[in-house]
Formats: sequence, structure tokens, C-alpha cells
Amino acid sequence: MIAERLLTARTLHASGGRIWPAGPLPPLLIYWALFAVSIAAFVLSYALGGAAPAAVTVVLHIASSVTCGLSWLLARSLFRPPSTRRNWPEVMVAILFLTGLLLYAAGSGAAVEGSMLSAFDNVHALIASTVLLMTFVEAADGAGRGSAPQERRFRFAFLAGYGLLLAVAVIWFRSVPVAAQWEETAQAICAGAALAGGSAAVWYRLGHPLADGRHRRPKTEAVADPRLAGRVVELLERGHVYRAADLKVADLARKLGEPEYRISQCITGPLGFANFNRMVNHYRIEDAKRMLAEPGMTGRSILAIAMECGFGSIGPFNRAFKDTVGMTPRQFRMKQKPA
Repeated sequence: MIAERLLTARTLHASGGRIWPAGPLPPLLIYWALFAVSIAAFVLSYALGGAAPAAVTVVLHIASSVTCGLSWLLARSLFRPPSTRRNWPEVMVAILFLTGLLLYAAGSGAAVEGSMLSAFDNVHALIASTVLLMTFVEAADGAGRGSAPQERRFRFAFLAGYGLLLAVAVIWFRSVPVAAQWEETAQAICAGAALAGGSAAVWYRLGHPLADGRHRRPKTEAVADPRLAGRVVELLERGHVYRAADLKVADLARKLGEPEYRISQCITGPLGFANFNRMVNHYRIEDAKRMLAEPGMTGRSILAIAMECGFGSIGPFNRAFKDTVGMTPRQFRMKQKPA
């Protein structure tokens, strides 16, 4: 499946309909290839067992020694926009690889313990634990309410699959004593599942590229959908959501199932407001004007009306009301009374 998507992508690249810029392959494909080689080496090492020549065993061990680090770099390429990536993760993975290589060359744990190599052993263990956690962080960061629903589903699926593999291959086998052969078999199966899941994630990302913050569309191009603007108005006028004192753009986005930036585009575009707060205050003040003008509400205090309309206190309500209407709420109420 992923090979077909890569072939299509390369065809597009060669014909001018590029799915990635001209030049070298992007990090996503490079890290996927390295990750696949590392996993394949681990599975092959298990399949050969003790039958492999010593030289082959060494090569396979070295190739598979940094799988967890490569999974982190692959996750960064999947979930982090290119403009936000830095080089320090590659440095950490390189240190993980070199310390692992040094410890492997040292031989048994007895040779490491009590020697200067124990410091390298501690560094290796610390970095290995960190990169396992950072793979989680890369997928979780950006899976909040501001993301598109499809992107959130993709990230949550990745988190669920990665968490399951981590729980089985790392946590469970380290806490529950089992025969070595069963542990190796299960880890080989988990490795194969990790390669399949990682490949599926890369295949998905090739078809759904991650937006780069450096290439945001200019404001003149970010024209909101008038239908979405109508849904925003309906939510405000019929749902009276503005009466919630702590209302935020994210709340509207969640209720409408849209990313926050699209709601903001509607507010400053078709709806014609300077910002979200101006829009919400407009609806709150219109609601307050209606209540202040109703004869049946004369016994209701101005503070109670302000609170019901969504203002947290009387001061901001008075200031916003006067700026909009040109008089205080009390003056407005007095003016509504029949002569």
C-alpha cells in the first residue's frame, strides 16, 4: 500500500505535480526507510536466532539498536510542521546509538558495572526512556480542539496503537516474568506491527500533508465560508451561547466541529467584527437592551441582567454598553419608560 503511494508520489514529483519540493527526499521518507531497516534487522535477528554467523549477528544488532530513536524522529516528521523542527533530536538519537554501540562492544553487564562505562550505560538508559515518551508527545501535541477532526482522529489512532505496542513490548514483559523465547517472539511480532503501523501513518501523511506554519495563506486569501458564518450566527442567536461568561473561540469551534481559524475567519470576514470579543459583546448588549426595554423586567436589577447576558461583572458591562449605545444601562432603561 505504502509502496503504491510512494510510486504515485514519485510520479507526481517527476511530472511537476509535486507532492514534495524538488530536491532530496523529505525527512519523513528518510526516517521511515531507516525505521523500516531497523525493524527488519530486529525481526531477521530473531528469525535467524543462533544460526547466524557472528559478523551477521553484529550487523543486525547494530542496525536494530536505535529503533526507539528512529520511531521518535519518524513521529516528529509525521506530526511536527517542518518550520518548527530543530536538529537537537537527531543529536540525542546519535548519542543513543553511539552509547549503545559502545556498551555492546564492552560485552557483558559485569564488564560495564563498576567501570567508567556505567556512566554511558546511565546516559543510554535515560535517553532511551526519553525518546519512548517523546514519541507520545509528538503525536499528542496538536491533537487538541483547534485541530481539524480528521487530523485529531489520525493522531489519536497513532497514540492508541503506539501505546498498545509499548504496553506489551516494554511494560508488560518487564513486569511479568515469562520464558525468554516467548518474550522474543512477542517482541518480534510487536516490531512487525510497529512497522505496519508506521508505514500506514506515512501513507496517510503523504495523502494528507501537514500544513507548514511558514506558508500560511495571507489574510486576503483566507475568505470564510458564508455558510459557516451563518451557522455561527445561528448558534449565537438561537443557542444564546454568548451568555456563557467564559465563552471562547475554541468553544464555538468545538460546537460546530470546525477548526478555530475558520471560526475566526468568519468573525473578521462575513460577520464584520474586529475580533471575537467584539462579536460576543455585540450579542450580549443587544440581549441586555431587550431585557432593559421590557416592561416586565423593570424589577430586575441591572447587575442581574448583565450577569444573565454573559458579563462577569457590572464594570465591563457598563463600559461596553456605553461604548456601543452611547449611554449607560440605567439611562437607557429610563429612556424606555413611557412619559
